[in-house]
Amino acid sequence: MPGRIWRLLTFRGTIGGRAYLIASVLVIALQHLLLEIASRLIAPQAPTWAAHLSLGLILASSATSQGLVLFPVYAALAGVSTWLLGALAFARASKTKSPVGEVILVAVPLLQVAVIAHLGLSADKAGPTTEPSEAPPIGRWTPAMQGVLVGAVLTPFAVFVGALGFGSYGWTMFALSPFLIGAVTAYLANRRKDIGFSDTLLLVLAALLLGGLSLLALALEGVVCLVVASPLILVLGVLGGVAGWQAARWGRRPVRDTVAMFSLLPLAFMIEHAIPDTTRFTSQDTIVIAAPPTAVWAALTHMGEIHERPTLLFRLGVAYPTAGVIRGEGVGAIREGHFSTGVAYERVSEWRPGQCLDFDVLSDAPSLKELSPYPHVYAPHVVGYFRTRTARFDLSPAPGGETRLTLTTTHELNLNPAAYWVPIASWIVHENRLRVLQHFRRLAEAQIAGQP
Repeated sequence: MPGRIWRLLTFRGTIGGRAYLIASVLVIALQHLLLEIASRLIAPQAPTWAAHLSLGLILASSATSQGLVLFPVYAALAGVSTWLLGALAFARASKTKSPVGEVILVAVPLLQVAVIAHLGLSADKAGPTTEPSEAPPIGRWTPAMQGVLVGAVLTPFAVFVGALGFGSYGWTMFALSPFLIGAVTAYLANRRKDIGFSDTLLLVLAALLLGGLSLLALALEGVVCLVVASPLILVLGVLGGVAGWQAARWGRRPVRDTVAMFSLLPLAFMIEHAIPDTTRFTSQDTIVIAAPPTAVWAALTHMGEIHERPTLLFRLGVAYPTAGVIRGEGVGAIREGHFSTGVAYERVSEWRPGQCLDFDVLSDAPSLKELSPYPHVYAPHVVGYFRTRTARFDLSPAPGGETRLTLTTTHELNLNPAAYWVPIASWIVHENRLRVLQHFRRLAEAQIAGQP
């Protein structure tokens, strides 16, 4: 019996439908029973239902330090449960000849219930049964399944260590981690037999996809950030997959040695945290307004609300300006810049009516509100990793009694690689500057036309 259980846990055995259903239900029930006990002992005021639905970090936001203590318990239970359910599903699929894609879905919370029911109720397919590792066609995918599961689990591990442990969003997070995830997934999938480049690529993409879904389920990231970062992560993940595939063809090493590479991540995150790398950049936009400088100045100092509907990306959560008001006049006056995510406070550093209005930014609004099914996503990068330092409006007369209005802003970005993130940040800043400038043009031109 112990030998058979070990074969199941190492993705080499088979299991009947009834035994599979009973074992899978027991695994899920035990996971939630242990979570319920831990919740009552560690964080009795936390919303336990959130963890049962895989809304892990709602616990942290609702129960503060208690929730943060409970979260590792939740993550450990979820990881062990996912491994057990994956091993059982794989063993069952070896009898039903189900596709590997269906087996992978057993790792997705809630959806796993339907997958378990389908696998358990499906009939066994005829075929040789003398030796499970040789008979079923799906047997060649045993290492592949292990690779996908390990790769998917390593994604939240990297984010948990890097983002929550060191507050680091740089080369280690966006380059080294996806490369290692792709390499480990591909190596494990090919370590017994070369499954080919195309199948390896699909498995690496599956591991990255499941890793992204796990970040959503654990409330570690939102949809917008995952979509924006996905091109970079996919490229590095695929490159890692190619490296892991080639490494498996060149030689074989124990699985523990391969996965142990991730022990380097905490060290890499620590080094990156100790040597902060801030990128500074300046952006500028100019428009011509059919109104004299006095009317434009009046619009600048009495901004009011912006009613125009933002574009899709901003409606999905990226911060955009909605209103502004200046408290007082002259140097030292405070301006409140209202954004869709909060309020930014600025101090006037230069006040020349009809010519120049310059601000030093005292505090920023969050850069975005994560698109997520949860009210709170614990992603540190939304505050403090992108900062606006100054904003300056210059007014100059233009032919025909018009005014040329220029908005210049300076920013700091603590995300790397800068070559990837700065163009994205610059485009977002550009769109928001145009939104503000066009609002001032409408205000000034309406004033000249005598409109309210």
